[in-house]
Amino acid sequence: MAAVATDWELTRSDVLTRLNAARTPDAHRGWTVSYDAARLNGFPFRLDLDLTHARLAEPSGWAVSAPRLNAEAYLFAPAHWVAVAPDGVVVDRRDAGPLIVKGQALRASLSDAGAHPPRLSVEGLNLTFATPPGARTFGLTSAKAFHLHTRAGLQDQGAIYLGVEGGQAGASETLDLIAAGGPVVFTLDGIFSHAGAMTGADWPSSLRAWTRSGGVLALRRLELKAGKASISAKAGELGIGPDGLLTGDLNVGAAQTPRILVAMAARGALTPDVARAGGAIALARTGNLSLPLDFEAGRVTLGPVALGPSPRLF
Repeated sequence: MAAVATDWELTRSDVLTRLNAARTPDAHRGWTVSYDAARLNGFPFRLDLDLTHARLAEPSGWAVSAPRLNAEAYLFAPAHWVAVAPDGVVVDRRDAGPLIVKGQALRASLSDAGAHPPRLSVEGLNLTFATPPGARTFGLTSAKAFHLHTRAGLQDQGAIYLGVEGGQAGASETLDLIAAGGPVVFTLDGIFSHAGAMTGADWPSSLRAWTRSGGVLALRRLELKAGKASISAKAGELGIGPDGLLTGDLNVGAAQTPRILVAMAARGALTPDVARAGGAIALARTGNLSLPLDFEAGRVTLGPVALGPSPRLF
């Protein structure tokens, strides 16, 4: 038992030293870690770390904070941590303001921190989303489940899975018009190349480095369901141009296309002329579309219809 006590004390001291050092901005190339208080217990076989008012921020304006963060690792695996945020988290969105996330359960696990990408899992159950006055609204007000997973693979590849189940769109959002009160489901499953190149002082610089390396995201599944309407793609590759605009092409299928186009036009996401042109194509195909969706030269086109500018990612 004396040997166990020595190992536990040494590991505890090392964790607290590293945690305190992480509060220096240069420790993470510009990322900052802050907290009001840290308490580490769990002798003899666990490391139970409790943080109050913990915050992780990157220089471009993205950050996540939690009033309370309870994390745990086993003494024999001090690099694998599991954490819960019992009072929810606040996500500071660059140029959009805070997003307050609460729920029945909000937990994360992290291991292989040096891998590209790290082995990360974030899960939430019965979540609610709210924004304070002055912040940009979020597309959803609630979700029954949220899943985010990243894994490192062979040949400098990384895998990402993002899923939302049982979402409820906000009353003033485009998704609400499309869903007509029905649930929102979103799934993204893909493999990206040159994972090791996605490094930088902040999120935009990481994407720029990945872009310069020739990184692309190969989709295995992309699907958005809103009520009876849906848009899906089972294959395709996406990248980012040197100007930060999304590039690539997908073969998409859509159901209830006229409803989608009318809702997007009503919210200003499409011009009435574009919505009418897309609706005409959909009606000619009995309301269901299977067409190429191209992101090229700064524009998005669905078959012969130009939808608008390509999304900018940095």
